[in-house]
Amino acid sequence: MLPEVLSDVQSYLSTLDFLTQDEISILLSHLKSYKKDKLIYPGTLKRVLNIPMSKAYSILFALEKIGIIAQSFEPYCHMCDRFYDEIFASLAEIPDDINCPNCRTDLDLSKDIIVIFKVVV
Repeated sequence: MLPEVLSDVQSYLSTLDFLTQDEISILLSHLKSYKKDKLIYPGTLKRVLNIPMSKAYSILFALEKIGIIAQSFEPYCHMCDRFYDEIFASLAEIPDDINCPNCRTDLDLSKDIIVIFKVVV
């Protein structure tokens, strides 16, 4: 991300009460390598910041609120632990009859979708 974008992110995150200054610093350092259209997985933030998944999503939703990232959706097969071959910008784009390309299991859109985020700036 560009320095001015990271500066905006730092200013905004500093106003939130659920992040420490250390977490903000680590997050900003991590976000430096993200370019436009790169995907951010909540699990990566969980690991990098050593935080619960719910907090990782809270951070990502906060970044989405200021227009830095946007939600994307990745189908995931819990039967064979594989991701689908395509990422979708909206739930409406996902076919109703989607199957795992690996094991052919029918995927359930209510539980087999992982919300990930795409850098938009």
